[in-house]
Amino acid sequence: MLFGKQPSILRRLFLSFLGLGVSVGIIFPFYAQFFVNWKAGMYMWFFIGCIVAGSSIGLVNYALVKMILIKRLSRISDVANAISNKDLTHQCGIVSHDVIGEIITSFNQMGQTLRDIIHKINDNAGRLSRASESMDDVTRHATEGAEQQQQQVGEVMASMQDMATMAEDVARHTEESASASTQADEQAGKTAQVVNQAKQAVQTLADTMASAAQVSTRLEQESQNIGSVLTVINDIAEQTNLLALNAAIEAARAGDQGRGFAVVADEVRTLATRTQKSTEEIGLMIDRLQAGSRDAVKAMEQGNEQASQGGEYTNMAASSLNEIAAAITTIKGMGDQIAHASSEQNSLVETITHHVDGISEVSQRAADDVHRIREASEDISIMADDLNALVSTFRV
Repeated sequence: MLFGKQPSILRRLFLSFLGLGVSVGIIFPFYAQFFVNWKAGMYMWFFIGCIVAGSSIGLVNYALVKMILIKRLSRISDVANAISNKDLTHQCGIVSHDVIGEIITSFNQMGQTLRDIIHKINDNAGRLSRASESMDDVTRHATEGAEQQQQQVGEVMASMQDMATMAEDVARHTEESASASTQADEQAGKTAQVVNQAKQAVQTLADTMASAAQVSTRLEQESQNIGSVLTVINDIAEQTNLLALNAAIEAARAGDQGRGFAVVADEVRTLATRTQKSTEEIGLMIDRLQAGSRDAVKAMEQGNEQASQGGEYTNMAASSLNEIAAAITTIKGMGDQIAHASSEQNSLVETITHHVDGISEVSQRAADDVHRIREASEDISIMADDLNALVSTFRV
């Protein structure tokens, strides 16, 4: 809004051009009177004409700037609005071999980077969803195997009561226990594979977060470069202000002959002051942009740390599965010893009972571990669905 109450660069530009034109229109008659002999009553008309001409020149300059520069820059605003509405299909097609062209190129590169990130996140979310579904199937089978193992251990413990008089039953139950241990070993191997897949998925997510953090870091660096340019502009404005002040002093020394030059010097000082204020406001905007970039980098680093913690938890689950496999191997060895020493089982009933109790505890721990793995798989599936839902809102 050109005449609204909100801060407006266009309004300041308009007033600057208009003020410059009016100033020139006021100053010119004073210079002209040294070279022109006025007819009676014509000086006032010439003065009014100069003001009108200067104002017209200022308005024409503003119209040219708005038509050549502002109208084309509005395309960047349209693309930015589209990106803020999660539509990444737009690009700015303006070609300009100058700093404006560099800004447009950087803006288009940022859009392309966002599109690449969304594609990568979408692909990783799909792989994570498929991996979580596979993990859910395997953990369900592992849970069923653990329940079967617990049931079979209970049968072994019931058979232990008649072990002294039923050697054949003991041998048969020992074989059943060995078979169940073999099945549990296979299920543990499958579960270990699923855990490795989950670990790879978590690592991929961590890598994606690191890439996004690098993009935000580059954005912050570009903002710092713009800040450096603003510093140079501000220095130039300060130097211009000092030169205008010196010129005003020299004009004051010149007396009436330098009065017109003093007015010009004052106008130059005013323009330099406005330039300094504008660069300060732009600098504040750049600072807010840098702060937002730093916050984004911190958030992405936190996400990367959480992904690393997920990888550590996955390693812990893999270690637990290795312990389960080792325990199952131990159980199989115990079954072989029981089959070999069936002739002496009457004297070893208490020892065997102790070992069977250990088997029950290991089986219970295995069932608990598998249950926790299944809960983690469900959580990963929910996160994958949420990630897919979030990515689907973008148009790429």
